[in-house]
Amino acid sequence: MKSIFALICLWLVACAQNGGRVADPAEESGTIAVKITIPAALLQSVARVEYQVEAADMDALRGELDIVGNSARGTVNNIPPGSNRIFALNAYDSSGELSHTGSTSADIAAGRTTPVRISLLAVAGAAILRIA
Repeated sequence: MKSIFALICLWLVACAQNGGRVADPAEESGTIAVKITIPAALLQSVARVEYQVEAADMDALRGELDIVGNSARGTVNNIPPGSNRIFALNAYDSSGELSHTGSTSADIAAGRTTPVRISLLAVAGAAILRIA
């Protein structure tokens, strides 16, 4: 089967949300904006994309990306800055079966933009999505 690649960017923007006052590091959080381009050959097989952000020192953040046209997109807010944040994406087909999965880790610092790359790999016989 021919491999199919899709390029996307996950930009992690760790920014203080402190209303203009001096920030307490415990109050700072970050945001990620996610956009995945789904190749035309896979549009029929990707019905839902879920994200998860977790680390040992934070509560896990979970949700779903909106599929609009040939992309899945969304925003994850309130990510605490820290090391070894795990970012995971799972794509599901219309029957609810997992079709692609991938994850990576990154350190998030307040006030910085951190690019993250995730390669989504086919779970059994599907094409490969490359997340950049």
